[in-house]
Amino acid sequence: MRPYKALMIVSVLCAPAAGLAYMPYYPLKDDRSDRTAIVTGATGRIGVGTCHWLAKRKVRVIMAARDMQKCKLIRRELVAYTGHKAIACRHLDLEDIDSINAFAKRMIEEEPHIDILINNAAVKELKEKEITKYGVEKHYWVNFLAPFLLTFRLMDKLKGSASQTLDSRVVNVIGKPKTFWNIQLDDINFDKRKYSGKEAYRQSKLALAYFTILLDKMCTDSRSFVYVFGSNPVRKWIAESEVRDHSLTLLEKFQLLFRFIYTIEADRCAQPAINCALHPVMNHRDYSGKLYGLFNGFWGWGGADAEKDEVFAKMVWNHAIETLKLAPENIERMKKMKQQQDLVAKAQEASPSPVDDTTAASGTKEVLVEVTSR
Repeated sequence: MRPYKALMIVSVLCAPAAGLAYMPYYPLKDDRSDRTAIVTGATGRIGVGTCHWLAKRKVRVIMAARDMQKCKLIRRELVAYTGHKAIACRHLDLEDIDSINAFAKRMIEEEPHIDILINNAAVKELKEKEITKYGVEKHYWVNFLAPFLLTFRLMDKLKGSASQTLDSRVVNVIGKPKTFWNIQLDDINFDKRKYSGKEAYRQSKLALAYFTILLDKMCTDSRSFVYVFGSNPVRKWIAESEVRDHSLTLLEKFQLLFRFIYTIEADRCAQPAINCALHPVMNHRDYSGKLYGLFNGFWGWGGADAEKDEVFAKMVWNHAIETLKLAPENIERMKKMKQQQDLVAKAQEASPSPVDDTTAASGTKEVLVEVTSR
């Protein structure tokens, strides 16, 4: 018996005693050739691992990626390694609404059914603030608004497949939100506060978590057989603080050791998302709408603050809809803003006097105020 399998057995036996909501272990040995799965961000580390696990189970895999050359190279490797040829590369640029719409339209027309959508693509902790052509901070757009739009573009197809199989699934790769994470809807672009790549990433993933909760509620209320999950990828590295943490229980130490051994194979980091996508017992409302890690299912909200969280989640949802509605208009605004900034820059180069610098800076400020105020 391999070491990680022995540790898994120990974790399974100890989890109930520790009061954990354990997600049943899925050995992933059965043939799932009847399923079609879309994986965004398919050329990233976790994306490749996810596609690998799906291919091993004979799932038809749609690798959605921006870099087609890289995607095709990875596809060849996956086919050679797994022997599974039902893997396709499709272009998807999550920074472009037209690309998202074109991809969704192609999937609806080409694929007989879509059973699984895994929103895996993300940008993480960019050092410098980047604003998309729609006037939205890049983390928030790629990590939340783009999956939000793509999911709804494909929702009818997912529901149609679920009407036949009684089981379609949406898996949002989130991470593990902490209680101190927050979203400032009045300052998504960090115009009023100092930009932080870490805060921008947390804000976008927390919004995706709220979206997961409400999407599950919507599917439940409509009595559809679409199940929604959040997944927390397995971290390959172990922080020094974790090793030195003497407050860890015996079970938590076993889990730490297991994670270290288990993730020697990098693609195992995708295991939680795969469990959510393929586990045979997960097509039940008791499991849907929760966030899952490698060992257990958990969620960071509830109890006394449950009602408050749901109200804020609806605010995030409505804000997303309004932002996407205004996105086409913002393209023109961003173009005008860029043109005016270029004119200011040229004026500064031509007349680098203190007076001209002040005038130029004032003009730039006016442009920013005009864009952010609408």
